[in-house]
Amino acid sequence: MAVILDTTGLPPQDRAEAFYAAMMSASVPSRVEHEDRHGNVHARMDFWQLGAPDLFRNEGSGIRLVRTTRHMRLGAPDRLALAVQVLGTGAFDQAGRAQTVRAGELMLVDLTAPYQFAWSGNGASLAFQIDYSDLGLSVETVRAAAGRLRSSPVYELVLHHLSGLPPVSDALQGARSAPMLGTATTHLVRALLASAADDDTHQRPAMTDVLFTRITWYVRHHLADPDLTPAQ
Repeated sequence: MAVILDTTGLPPQDRAEAFYAAMMSASVPSRVEHEDRHGNVHARMDFWQLGAPDLFRNEGSGIRLVRTTRHMRLGAPDRLALAVQVLGTGAFDQAGRAQTVRAGELMLVDLTAPYQFAWSGNGASLAFQIDYSDLGLSVETVRAAAGRLRSSPVYELVLHHLSGLPPVSDALQGARSAPMLGTATTHLVRALLASAADDDTHQRPAMTDVLFTRITWYVRHHLADPDLTPAQ
């Protein structure tokens, strides 16, 4: 894990600028608005590289991130972020769809398009960021999935997987197996999005790629069920 920002030791007047610089280094260009810019701005950002994709955690005081068409012209990789709201409640708006994201819920952000995301008070979000070229799905498929994540049969599995990534990523930092964790997570995200979008071209192979993971997840969560059978 790399700690790219911890405002604890910074003078209050320097924290907003430091937050902006850290956010731009970890994600795509956007405007940052602090709920109380001249008051108690505080944040910590952690970053893990998992091969091509990465994992980014931001926790701190109230913020609003606004990505506009002007920011898109500044240039950035064609990426998306699948995020877990860890603490607080997020307000997300993209493509005319407003979404309230509560703690323990997933949010899909198409980083190739404008969006707004905010929370009030203390909040935290954990995002798995990946290039479209590595995910292997079209922008159209991803956008179709955005509002239908909960319809996927692997929603809870992916939510649990992402939530547990930080300690596992810490343990694997510097190891040759770290990119394997990134690849495994990519397969799960692909299955989530293809199934949520009802994309016949990609859904069957994507779900097959994570079949063993789906089976073991189901068994672990139904071990005490007397009706659990091989057929079930």
